[in-house]
Amino acid sequence: MISAGVDSTTSADSVKTLIGTGTLSGKIKYLGEAPTLQKLMVIKDVKVCAKVDHFDERLVVDEENGIKDVVVWLDKVEGGKSLDSLGEEFILDQKDCAYNPHVLIVPVNTPVKILNNDKILHNIHTYGVKNKPVNLAQPRFKKTIKMTFTEPEKVQVRCDVHGWMSAWIIAAEHAYYTITDEKGEYSLDGIPPGKYTLNFWQESLGEKELEVTIKEEKNVQLDFAFEPAKPAKKRKFK
Repeated sequence: MISAGVDSTTSADSVKTLIGTGTLSGKIKYLGEAPTLQKLMVIKDVKVCAKVDHFDERLVVDEENGIKDVVVWLDKVEGGKSLDSLGEEFILDQKDCAYNPHVLIVPVNTPVKILNNDKILHNIHTYGVKNKPVNLAQPRFKKTIKMTFTEPEKVQVRCDVHGWMSAWIIAAEHAYYTITDEKGEYSLDGIPPGKYTLNFWQESLGEKELEVTIKEEKNVQLDFAFEPAKPAKKRKFK
């Protein structure tokens, strides 16, 4: 048992129950040597796209092993804050042939604006399962495309014109979703008392969960650690 208010680090393959509160926060770390950012090759529309360096953002870890862009959320929250608390406007920008931000939380049934600030042809290709995939050209004169997701889901977005461009839209069904910052830190507040499943998802490391009991007007600090992904097994050919 981990008591409320005590710092703790939980390995990716263990499950513990927390007696907690209305506020839940912590830091998500990477176990092992932090990977270095890999520079991506720009081979299309070089005059526009190569103005800045591009890096693989699938796993970004800082000098203290904090993991950026981990999605943290609670399952089946009833009551509490409304979806409006996630924000009023949701924008996925395309600038210098990169998506900004790399991971974006958007409430279900709420439009997200996808901007083209590069004055060249882009392509918006979503890879949803619960939400029907979309594949739309966005030429230079079409500054904004609006898109709405009706089902909660993690949806990858890619550009078929510039293959290195990749982002994720997290369609959220309630307000208790967040993303870790550059240091791997996260916070959820105003949580109604109850028992929940706390989820952690990182695009390269997968998804893990913990059972959490939230009590009114209490605070709990929960740090979590992802183990490195296991290398894929080599296929044997007979």
